Amino acid sequence: MKLIRLFVAMLAMALAIGITTGTASAKPSIAKQAKKLCKKKRGKAKRKCVKKQTKRLKAKAKRERLKELNRPGVTVRTTQYGIPRITADSWRGLGYGYGWALARENICSMAEIYTTVRGERSKYFGPDGTWMLTGNGIQYTNLESDFAHKRIIADKTIPKVLKMKPPNGPLPQVKEVIDGYVKGYNAWLGKNRSKIQDTTCKGKPWVRKITTLDAYLRFYELSTMAGAGAAVDGIANAAPPGASSSSAASRSSNLNSSDFANLESNPDIGSNAVSLGSAATSTGKGMLFGNPHFPWSGSERFFESQLTIPGKINVSGASLLGSPVIQIGHTQNMAWSHTVSTARRFAFFRETLDPTDPTRYMVDGQSVPMKKTTVTVDKGNGDTETRTLYSTKHGPISVSVQKTPLFGWTDNTAYALFDANADSLRVVNQFFDFNRAQSVA
Repeated sequence: MKLIRLFVAMLAMALAIGITTGTASAKPSIAKQAKKLCKKKRGKAKRKCVKKQTKRLKAKAKRERLKELNRPGVTVRTTQYGIPRITADSWRGLGYGYGWALARENICSMAEIYTTVRGERSKYFGPDGTWMLTGNGIQYTNLESDFAHKRIIADKTIPKVLKMKPPNGPLPQVKEVIDGYVKGYNAWLGKNRSKIQDTTCKGKPWVRKITTLDAYLRFYELSTMAGAGAAVDGIANAAPPGASSSSAASRSSNLNSSDFANLESNPDIGSNAVSLGSAATSTGKGMLFGNPHFPWSGSERFFESQLTIPGKINVSGASLLGSPVIQIGHTQNMAWSHTVSTARRFAFFRETLDPTDPTRYMVDGQSVPMKKTTVTVDKGNGDTETRTLYSTKHGPISVSVQKTPLFGWTDNTAYALFDANADSLRVVNQFFDFNRAQSVA
């Protein structure tokens, strides 16, 4: 399924040196709004109309105030165009405000995202249902998705990365933001669960509070979207010769260029930008127009906000859902945008297997065992399924990529997927540094 190419004009990011991040446009007073709404009325009818509209607008304003957050250390104010502006006195407070605002605006989407990264889609939506990671346009069954995500959890990938020092592990400030984000998200949900009106998730058991692990699993999903995310089915269905599996590959491992003919990249996902120098603008100052081509719907859409800690950070822009750092936007003195390249973020290693055991492979002439990860997926209605997934030092064994069954697992050969982002979360640090930058120096 092709995604509609988007021209996201609302995310135009303009930079003028010396101009601060904008504040919300002044909203007309209730009295002025009421008079404007009744401008075609005359005399008594107008006075009656103004009184009625004033009462209605005051009630609306009260409802809007109740939606805002005002607690020690963090405030959330929403512009007349619905953009949350989060101001805090600490990194945790900033994350708290962001998590609170994101849950308020996108609780059903976020709840489904966290159900996905926990490997619980089959439990709530059925194993044969399908799911698309809209950032790469590839559709998988819920069961395939669950096995791939459960493997990441079972391998303790996130705890290992969190123990790493920067740049591969998160910066201390990033950890504080994420800690606050989880608390803010949960605070909104704890207070408003019974008030959710969207029938997509109203009263659903999969709408629940999140953990710090859940938050990092979402980051990890995004960072590997162009790598292991393109081989979810191949990883979930890989099984050695003779094993009982729904799709243990049987095709030959003799590959040639024609086998890759259908692996075209998604032409609708990407971005572009227009950068203007001072000589090209009426103000004599630089300007940048960021134009992301990501979807309006689904899990990989943008959420716009402004994040401020006076004296430390003041950044405005947009982020993919579940990412409490701005990914395309501007600070006071710098703006940035980005896109994707045609380069692959992954590579396949052909493993020569021990002829006596297809779950062992040869390294420098020595037979070594593959790592075995046994995971169980809850398929709902009390039914479960258990599989053992395998990996080498290069990465998980996979029998397909982009839904194309290219790789057979034979008695002699298997293919391991190496993902450049599999052992790091440094992309989060990169965006965090963008958010504080004032120049490219």
